[in-house]
Amino acid sequence: MTATTINMAAILKTIFPSGLPKDATYKDNPLLALMPKATDFYGEDAKAPLKYAPNAGRSSTFSTAQSNSTNVKNVAFRYIRKSDYAVARITNELILASKNNSGAFVSALKQEIDSAQLNVSNSAAQAVYGNGSGCIGQIASSTTLASTLIKLANPEDIVFFEVDYRIKLSASNGGGSVKSGVLTVVAVDRELGTITVDQNISSGVATAALGDFISIEGDYDKKMAGMAAWLPAVAPTSGDNFFGVDRSLDVTRLAGFRGDLSALPIEEALIQGGMKIGRDGGKVDHVFMSFQKYADLTKSLGSKVQYVDVMAKDAGIGFQGVKVNLGKSIATVIPDRNCPDNKMFMLQLDSWKVHSLEGMPMILDMDGLKMLRVSNDDAAEIRVGYYAQIACNWPGANGQFSI
Repeated sequence: MTATTINMAAILKTIFPSGLPKDATYKDNPLLALMPKATDFYGEDAKAPLKYAPNAGRSSTFSTAQSNSTNVKNVAFRYIRKSDYAVARITNELILASKNNSGAFVSALKQEIDSAQLNVSNSAAQAVYGNGSGCIGQIASSTTLASTLIKLANPEDIVFFEVDYRIKLSASNGGGSVKSGVLTVVAVDRELGTITVDQNISSGVATAALGDFISIEGDYDKKMAGMAAWLPAVAPTSGDNFFGVDRSLDVTRLAGFRGDLSALPIEEALIQGGMKIGRDGGKVDHVFMSFQKYADLTKSLGSKVQYVDVMAKDAGIGFQGVKVNLGKSIATVIPDRNCPDNKMFMLQLDSWKVHSLEGMPMILDMDGLKMLRVSNDDAAEIRVGYYAQIACNWPGANGQFSI
């Protein structure tokens, strides 16, 4: 018999490519990384005060100015913390078996901790753009409910889904309730913008409907209030109550700018949005948009494009952007996968803050133990999370626009 690689397999080694295993999960979250941060969110809640109108006692006639005198108008957004968690479990045997190079390419314990921290960071980065509902996608009208394939209304939302996520459905994008039943993601197609779940959609959620919103189990209406909440696409009306403030009293100063600029070339849309905000005193220094819109912008600029590197001071990570002259200010446009595809957020970044209780994310080790022993298993548990809220002390210096 001739010796072959098949019948002599027992003596052959398994060869692996050199280096550590690659990590294909998402890491870059520009807006979250660049937004100013504070870690002193102690106590019950916090306030972001804002003067939105001066004393109205002014007239060319003294007696009229005197009789019309009023107080300066102040409001205070009173916000509370929101929590977010990631929990990882690992057996003690695996911890020991992977603790050195002779046993594994990478420490399984380190990989689990890093993954939990990244999972929480990605959740926060998505929340920075959201309205607090926790919804990460919507079922497209072309989906067949008696199947396991969910088509997303916006395929770009696929970046928010991972295998093994347990998801819930709701009829509204916040302010309602989730439907009974849960589905588990078993496959993700990032090119087509579809997810496959573990059972027929209508079997797992009996009242599922086309157009339903999707959230991760336990997230609905429990996330931080992000850009879509502070700068709503629809102007607030009388009776609005956002962190205790009726923003209809002065919509742009209290809820920022908004508008549909999609009919304009992207360069003109940027200038138009920047001038709107600039007219009221704001100076846009950063603009965030999707990768597709960013590509459209760079192609539109052609030879005029000016790339610039931006470094996040407290995150130790850099991003590349494009400089754009908005008339009143020069802004850096940066692509962010978390940004909705048809939107751009024009920000004066120093008016924002991620306000957390001693940092985010962090290993929850208040008892001094980074790992907890699982009582009924030969395993350890690692808990990662944060307690935070997004705050803005000058909404009127910012805006979200459709492009």
